[in-house]
Amino acid sequence: MPNSKDAVLLQHCKELATKDRSYDAFVLLETLSLSDDSLTTVRGLLVELLTELERWGINPAGELRGITKASLDLEMPLTVKVLKALKETVAKADSIRQAKFCFGRYHSWITQAKRRSFEDVIDVFPPLAPTLLSLGNVGVQELFDAADGITNQKARQRMLQCVAEYGPTGSAQIVSAVRDIGVHACQFERVDLMEKLVKSLPPRKLMVSRDGQKLFPALAELSEVVRQLGKSNWESAVTIVHLLDAPNSAARYCVSRDLTRILPTIKEDLVAQYLADFNALVESFGLGAPSYACQELASSYRKGDKGAARFVDLASSAAKRYGRTAGWAFLQTKTASARKARTADE
Repeated sequence: MPNSKDAVLLQHCKELATKDRSYDAFVLLETLSLSDDSLTTVRGLLVELLTELERWGINPAGELRGITKASLDLEMPLTVKVLKALKETVAKADSIRQAKFCFGRYHSWITQAKRRSFEDVIDVFPPLAPTLLSLGNVGVQELFDAADGITNQKARQRMLQCVAEYGPTGSAQIVSAVRDIGVHACQFERVDLMEKLVKSLPPRKLMVSRDGQKLFPALAELSEVVRQLGKSNWESAVTIVHLLDAPNSAARYCVSRDLTRILPTIKEDLVAQYLADFNALVESFGLGAPSYACQELASSYRKGDKGAARFVDLASSAAKRYGRTAGWAFLQTKTASARKARTADE
């Protein structure tokens, strides 16, 4: 039998609930057979959640009871994890509209609990808070679907962490693109390559220019095209984009866009060598490589020029042996020996 203190406080809560349905969640807690530790933990999380909602001026009304009931149905310790994620998601929203959306949709997201990816997706809701509204319910379902398709939990968690990095952008387009590339990376067991790319492209670097904002959507298109050509070609294409590091994202965006257009025009059995040559040019000439690789080199491969690879190898070797300027002069056939090598290979 509850002591007088508990009885007084419970009656107080019930009376509050007649005027403010937010307190129905607390009344519900008191009617369940929870251990003292569980009751204290869940009640504390609800108080913290209410504090965040009040900060935004959001009245949770009866919705809080529904969320609490659905969370408790999952049983401990998942109940705690789900409520904590909601509290942190509301806290990290950038606007009242975002906070309202996250809170208002959370009950329906909890119903996804039978999915294999449920806990992993819930974990990234807080960093994704600024983008969940622009993703919308459809985008969140697509995130669940994509994560469900990855059977390796460790790979799935790493992919979702890559996606979560771009939550602060507020861009559903960027987050969805990173998700799609991440799925391909998991398919080819190259999440490490995806992580390197993400590390070199923090959100602040993307958002300073239009090309930066368009980079991941363009790379997602390239990833889909080259995915169909196999693992090694996918690795080569993504590595090229990764290696083109610069203060801005223009080169990476342009190469992603251009390769998407170029690769379907080259015979499939030549794509691997073309990408290998492109990679060699980037390693030798850095940001100067794409102009030659996307124009002259691509043209040579469209024609089936068997000598293109040897010419690139000679130019790259010249750069390594005598410096980048000497190698570039070879590519531009500025010497008789370079012209002879080019003509001999045609």
